[in-house]
Amino acid sequence: LWAVRVGLVVAAVVHIAGVVSLTRADRAARPRHQARGPRASTWAARGMRMGGALLLAFVIFHVLHLTFGVRLPGFLPGHVYANVVRGLHSPLMAGVYIGAALLLGLHLFHGLWAAMRSLGVSPDGAVRRRRPAVAALSAAVALGFASVPLAVLAGWLR
Repeated sequence: LWAVRVGLVVAAVVHIAGVVSLTRADRAARPRHQARGPRASTWAARGMRMGGALLLAFVIFHVLHLTFGVRLPGFLPGHVYANVVRGLHSPLMAGVYIGAALLLGLHLFHGLWAAMRSLGVSPDGAVRRRRPAVAALSAAVALGFASVPLAVLAGWLR
């Protein structure tokens, strides 16, 4: 279990380092006085940094909430199922988790679509042909993560 935790932390640090590197390259490539036109980037691309920061904040909240019982009355250490059901029983809290799942789907959609292009691996035509597959995969991941709070709200998990 400790290896998984270390692996997740390492993956997060590498991801954040990549974001910092891309941000620096983006700023160096374009003079400050040059504004982007309305078609210079998509709304998904423009929201990547803010969405990533919100996802990081959610991950921190999620660990505090379901691992350490912060903002979870009746938290029982080691009782994962009971804590998940108890923690997501509130529509507001379930809404936060569902919103985070949707944000993850959007973030993953742009990240997967742009990854090959950013790395210079794939020609433009191939990237465009893969876009529907990337959209389906991102939607499936978002729905998968949203399914737990939805199941709790629906009463399927008690």
